[in-house]
Parts: sequence; C-alpha cells; structure tokens
Amino acid sequence: MAMNPGHLNQRISQRLFTLILILTAILWIYSLFFVPTFDLDESLYRRVAEEIKRSGNWWQPTWDHLPLYHKPPIFYWMIALISRVVDGVQAPVSVFAARLPSFLASVGILVSLYRFTKNVFAPSLFLCAIFPMLTATGVIFEPIQTLFLLPTLLLPAAAFLEERTLTIEEHLYIGLGMFLASAFKGLNGLVLPTFAFGLHWLLFLKKFDFKQWLKPIWRFVIYAFLPATVLLFLYYSVLDSEMGRAFTREFFLVHHLGRARDPMESHGGSIFYQPLVLFFGGGFLIPFLLYQWMRIRPNYRQYCFPLTYTLAFLLVFTITATKLPHYIWPAWPALALMGAIFFELSGSLDGQQNERPIGRTAGFLASFPVFALGALAIFTVFSPTFILNQIELSQQARIIVSYFTALSFFSRISLVGAAILCIAFQSKRSYLTRHPMLTASFGVGVSVLLGFGILPTLNHLLVQPFDQIAQSVRERARPGDCIRYSGPHSPTLSIALGTELIHNRCEPNLMKYLITPQWKEHECQERGMKVVDQKEYLLLCVKER
Repeated sequence: MAMNPGHLNQRISQRLFTLILILTAILWIYSLFFVPTFDLDESLYRRVAEEIKRSGNWWQPTWDHLPLYHKPPIFYWMIALISRVVDGVQAPVSVFAARLPSFLASVGILVSLYRFTKNVFAPSLFLCAIFPMLTATGVIFEPIQTLFLLPTLLLPAAAFLEERTLTIEEHLYIGLGMFLASAFKGLNGLVLPTFAFGLHWLLFLKKFDFKQWLKPIWRFVIYAFLPATVLLFLYYSVLDSEMGRAFTREFFLVHHLGRARDPMESHGGSIFYQPLVLFFGGGFLIPFLLYQWMRIRPNYRQYCFPLTYTLAFLLVFTITATKLPHYIWPAWPALALMGAIFFELSGSLDGQQNERPIGRTAGFLASFPVFALGALAIFTVFSPTFILNQIELSQQARIIVSYFTALSFFSRISLVGAAILCIAFQSKRSYLTRHPMLTASFGVGVSVLLGFGILPTLNHLLVQPFDQIAQSVRERARPGDCIRYSGPHSPTLSIALGTELIHNRCEPNLMKYLITPQWKEHECQERGMKVVDQKEYLLLCVKER
C-alpha cells in the first residue's frame, strides 16, 4: 500500500524539526555553560545581582557599591534568587545563574509561538522550525520582555486573521502583558504595542472614517491600556517608596527621555542602524519573507499585523538617539509569525503554489544577507590578514581583527561549514524558499556553526584579557587604591576584580593604577605612569613615585 505523500512530508518535517531543536539546544547549552558573560549589559546584570545577593539589600541595586537606577530591579532579583539556589548563598553569581532566566524566557517564547501556530495553523510546524534560527544565540540577549510582550502580538494577529474584534478577555491578557513588559524593562512595553495596534487600524481607514477607527481603539484603551497603566502606577509607586525618588528621576527622565534625545554611553548611530540590524540580523528568514511577499502579495490588513508590529518597533527606535540591537528584539517573533502566515498562504502544505515570478535582481537582493554572511565567514577564515593589509583600519580595529588570524582548527572548520551552507542556499535560493523546512534547516545549521566558530574568539577577545589583567592588579593593589579603566566603567572588569577592588569610583588625580588598551597607551605617558604589565591588548600602568 503506497504511503500518502502528505503523511510522508509530515513525518519528514517532524524529524527535521526534532533535528533542528537538537542542534539549537547544543548551541544554547554551550553558550549557557561554557561561554562567559561578555556582553556589556549581560555582565552588568550579573555584577549587580551579585552585589544584591551579598548585601541582602534587595531594594537598592548597586554597581561597585554605588546606586544603580538604570532599570527596575526585577531582573537582578531573578538572577540573585537563582544564584542562591544553584551557587549557594555566599558564592559569586555564576554564568549559569546569570543566563538561566534568559534561557528559560527563550524556551517560553518558542513554546508560546508553537502552541499559537498549532491552534491557528494546525498542523504547521514551520514556525517552530524557523524561530530557533533567530534565537540560537538568544541566551546572550534579553528575551524576557519579548516573552511578556507576546500577548500583544499573538492575540491581535489572531483577531485580524479571523476578521473579528478582540474579546474583553483578550484585551485583559494584552494589558497584563504590557504591564509585565513595562515593569521589567520600561514604558516602551506599554507604548509600542499600543502604537502598533493603532497604526495597523489607521493604515486602512476608508475615506477617513475615524469613527470606524476609534471603536476598536477605544476598546483597546479601556480594557488593555488603562488596566496596564493603573497597575504600572501602583508598581512604580512602590519602587519610588522603597528605592527613593532618585530612582524615579533617573529611570524616567534620564533613561526614557534622555535616551531618546541623546546617545547614552556612546550608543549612537545613523537612522539606518536598526534597519540594517533587521536586514542582516534576520539571517535566512529575511530572504524567505521577501520571496513570499513578492509571490503572494497578501491582504495586508488581514494577514500582516506582525509586519506592522515590527515596523512600529523599527520606526520608534530608528528615530531615537540611542541605538542598541536588542531594542528591536521583539521584532524577531513577529517576523517569524509573519513567516508562518506566508507559509500557510503559499499553499505549501497541500502542494499548491499561488506565486508570482520574481526577477533575478530582486531575488539576489532578497538573499543578499546570506551571501554577505558567507563571504564574511570565508574572509574571516582565509584572509583576515588581507583585511588588515588592504583596508585602512585604526589601531583598535587592527587589534580586534588580528584575533581572527589565530582561530582554532575547530573554529575554522565551523566557519567554513557555515560559508558552504550560505553559498549553497544562495545558489538554490529559488527552490529552497519554496520549502520553508529546508530554509529553516539551513538557517539553524549556519547559526550553530557560526556560534561554535565565533563565540570562543569573542571570549578570548572580550573576557580573558580582563581576567588576566585583573589578576595582575590583585597581586599589586590593596582595597581602597584608586584604580581606573581608560574607558567606560566596565562590568566585565568589575566581575574580574571581585568585590574588594573597584575601578572608576575615584577622582583621576588620586589614581594609582590605570588599565588601558594599547591604542590608548599615550594616556599612561600623559599622566606620568609606567607600564608594568601587559595582558593581551590591555596595559597596566602604575604611578611613578
């Protein structure tokens, strides 16, 4: 008896899906256990949580013993509580404890998206196949707010797909999501989903019929926005009472209004910063979405709320002065959901293809991020010295690029494998983008190989030099000595120095030790200091007597 081709395809998809999850889990576990915290924010959260844990003062987060009011303390509490369980009460916060909340949030995002698409698009497994491609290294970012924001994406998307209005219960769930997201990170969790919902309705007004637009918006405000606002008012009133008015002033005036007006901590960029992050950071999902968009040309109002959701985040963080990649992190599940919708509309499940022809130039541009990624991997493995010799780079850039001239054999093999997959995808892009599971498999394979190829080098570049120079400082300095780092106050150096020695918390004229990168060696000379040790690209200078 011949097997039903549909059942055969479903079995292949399930096996491929299982393989994808295994590959993603390997990279996640590797990142969780074996890669130190090197991202600035990630290292900062770990350090602040450690000081909260040791001081026992849960309402006053500190960094090197001085108050820190950048964010509400919930994330610090999560890390500190997990560390008390897995590390012990007195031990420092481990990498595992610092990353576990983000890891669990990433898993929660996957499970939520899978359950949603299974209920709406059953039996499609595409979404969960392609989303791990986007979150394979997500444990080093901040997915917790994205998890809380999922109701603001999924519930309106379902209502638009089914061409109905949101129920009161769904509005309340959206309000709860906005409250949790804003309590965790800030008021963008309240403002941006509301902006996205209103924008999607506004785009399709017929003859400026504002009465038609105001009805759903009014329901959204009454049942979602206002309850979230009331809960946030109570929540931040408690924080104002317990943490003090200094927290309220700095968090709302500096880190909300200030970040929008001026670049914070040198995190600036052009208006193209976030669009480029989205275009090149989307990996294999971006070519798939562009191909399917050109083929299907869907009814935007009914099917494309996830795209409006993405554009809302992109627009707001494009015009703000401070630029960081994780600001648009909630866009990734929205784009993945858009991919699932396109997959269903294309008729791929039953073998039908409702598509339009795509020009060769448009097809190449759609998959250009994949081509660029493969070319960069090839240059990283075989020609980093070519980059150093042919391009006019600053001393800082040359030192950073030089680290990729000493890749291990395993890293080189991983990067070559990623490049081969990128080139194979580019050569067969027209065929592969018709088969989302294959696209997802290529994407996950590239993510895993890039992770194993680059993460060890990032550890060597961004963590090991600080650990080594901190050991040299500990052998010489005493608690209370004035230690400064020639640059922003570094949480990575704080972790390496421990809790007794701190840096950049004293006046420059009292400085006894200066830690500076090679490209700032002149600062030692200008201050009459002598270089007494060098670890990688970091110099340790001491005041000459």
